[in-house]
Amino acid sequence: MITKEIVRQLIYEAKDLEFFVDRDIYAEIEKLIEVRHIILIQGIRRSGKSTLMRILEKELSSKYGKKNVLHINFEDNRLLNLDIKDLDKIYEYFLEINQPQGRIFLLFDEIQNIEKWEKWLNSIYERQHDKVKFFITGSNSSLTRSKYATSLTGRNLTISIYPFSFKEYLRSKSINIKTIRNIYNNRVTIKSELENYLHSGGFPEIALMQDKEIKRQLLQSYFSDIIHRDVLFKHDIKDVFYFEGLVKYLITNIGNLFSYNKLHKTFEYSISTIINYISYLRECFMIDIISYYDFSLKKQEKTHKKIYCIDNGLRNALSFKFSGDMGRLAENLVFIELKRRGNDIYYWNGANEVDFVFKNKDDSLTAINITYSDEINEREFKGLKEFKNKFKSKVKEIILITLDYEDKKDGIRLIPLWKWLLEQ
Repeated sequence: MITKEIVRQLIYEAKDLEFFVDRDIYAEIEKLIEVRHIILIQGIRRSGKSTLMRILEKELSSKYGKKNVLHINFEDNRLLNLDIKDLDKIYEYFLEINQPQGRIFLLFDEIQNIEKWEKWLNSIYERQHDKVKFFITGSNSSLTRSKYATSLTGRNLTISIYPFSFKEYLRSKSINIKTIRNIYNNRVTIKSELENYLHSGGFPEIALMQDKEIKRQLLQSYFSDIIHRDVLFKHDIKDVFYFEGLVKYLITNIGNLFSYNKLHKTFEYSISTIINYISYLRECFMIDIISYYDFSLKKQEKTHKKIYCIDNGLRNALSFKFSGDMGRLAENLVFIELKRRGNDIYYWNGANEVDFVFKNKDDSLTAINITYSDEINEREFKGLKEFKNKFKSKVKEIILITLDYEDKKDGIRLIPLWKWLLEQ
């Protein structure tokens, strides 16, 4: 049960951040402060949503006054088992305690924990959108797809947050990459840090740690927390051991083709159960899948998929290591970066394979292969050339990402992974 005293405690407990890394996404969010829309910020747990909200709280308090800003994390133990009526009470107590003047900013973390939260937000928005501005976060993509969330259509803007990009990771290490000259002067350090980033990933807390064993243990705890809170509990899954086995199998096999039918035979779940389980993992942003690129949507759906993990560190903390892991990790890293850049991603194969295909804003195509080596197998070129020959003028650019080799050959741009990650 929510009380006035609890709300008072929440208001006066706000603390300044002693240290934070400048996130690229913050500039995007800053532009949206003045628009009237509800801002939904979604992403996997531990990716930095709460820190982002605390930075936003500090800026809004400075600009509009502390009394006009309320920041609440609904995973606080004092706020368990609340319902929609409690949201009314929280808002009323806030107005009574602070007596804000002017525009009000409500920053709600992990709001999906309150059933029918969308209905309450819509009610306040309808009556006071010129006075109240909402920023809300959630660790589940169903935040924007629930039966009530449809009532927010046209009233909200959704932003996705990921673990640190390589740029942000380097900033967390105080490595200057502001100009091309800075990057060139620091290239030896940058390449060394890429090896760490490839293995440990970009979760902010992990990036700032040094001890490898503590990193591994913490990443395993992330996995457990995400699985239990966002999947097992939410969807009432009882066979925990076998479900975790499926998840670890999927994460171990990043970049590989899979079919629902094959997983059904391997794990003895029904195909519909396999599809549901994978959709739950996608909802909590742990994994994602891509389809075969073809003009025919029917062929896209019927062809095998490829699976990727949201973070290399999370994958490595849970899987066995193989000799081909560096190539897999580089491919997974490119996938994450393409997602971060807002691309709809596919794969393609004919006689040879293309790792990633995506559409550009002008509807042209870019094709990318990844080989984390400077000894390049001819098949990497063949796949890209074959794709170019098939789709001809639709193809704008073909790229081969390497370990440290840079060149242009037969219309194919070869670029080192570290350099590609730092491009705009």
